[in-house]
Amino acid sequence: MGLDFKGAAMVAYARQQGMPMASVLTLGRQESVISEAWCQHLKAAYDAPVEGLDYQREPYGEEFFKRLGAQRIDSLDYSSYQSSTLCRDLNDPPAVDPVEGYDLVYDGGTLEHVFHFPHAIANCMALVKVGGHFMASLPANQWLGHGFYQFSPELFFRVFSPENGFETVRIYLAENGNAQGKLYRVLDPAETGSRTLIEGGRPLLILVWARKIAEVKPFQKWPQQSDYSARWAEGKESEATDVPPDQMSAGRKLRRALGKLVPSSVRYYIAWRKHLKAARRGLIEIDKLQ
Repeated sequence: MGLDFKGAAMVAYARQQGMPMASVLTLGRQESVISEAWCQHLKAAYDAPVEGLDYQREPYGEEFFKRLGAQRIDSLDYSSYQSSTLCRDLNDPPAVDPVEGYDLVYDGGTLEHVFHFPHAIANCMALVKVGGHFMASLPANQWLGHGFYQFSPELFFRVFSPENGFETVRIYLAENGNAQGKLYRVLDPAETGSRTLIEGGRPLLILVWARKIAEVKPFQKWPQQSDYSARWAEGKESEATDVPPDQMSAGRKLRRALGKLVPSSVRYYIAWRKHLKAARRGLIEIDKLQ
């Protein structure tokens, strides 16, 4: 669990945009990797009053949140081995009784280690007060074996939806989580009409930022992937996909005949590259969080 470069930048940017953060809950104590040089960048880019902080002197992230205005900071973990202030197993369902919420619930790498993700994220959502925010920096591509899960942007777009009492503010993908890696803003696949895919050998972190707009019990209806939901709504899933030869148009018969002359491996490769090109419409490369 850690407060990485891009996660810290997301918090600093959100504060600049007016995000309340008088009370903060972190999932586990956040081990900081923020250098003094990166704090200077956060000051210049987002007017964050964090100059002078350095992970070698401040190994945990509480001071970072205090500098940004936090007056109350709690940390929640399965055990108290790192002196977390609250102990709870996120695999358990959220408490039935109302809890005092926080302006910001921040996860720098816990949810991928919790087996029961629906309970874990529902716990996080319950701990955010209305008008408060949830933020996370979590593993996406190239983190196989790190935890139970690697996460997709679509998952969080569907989780943090109005029917669950939230709205998604931003989702980003960041290479490596360090200061130099590429950064992308991700658009909602429900709006682009295409799955968001990205190829590459470098590890990717997904940065999630959502705001709570209503106090409702989440997941009264399970989230569904947007392209499937669109097909079901249009009735396309029930349509026959294989047309008998005697009902084919001449053009389709010709395309099928020509296609059989191309090796299947080549056809699959061409189809995949075409699909990937469409999928990248959901990614906007940016130079800083905005």
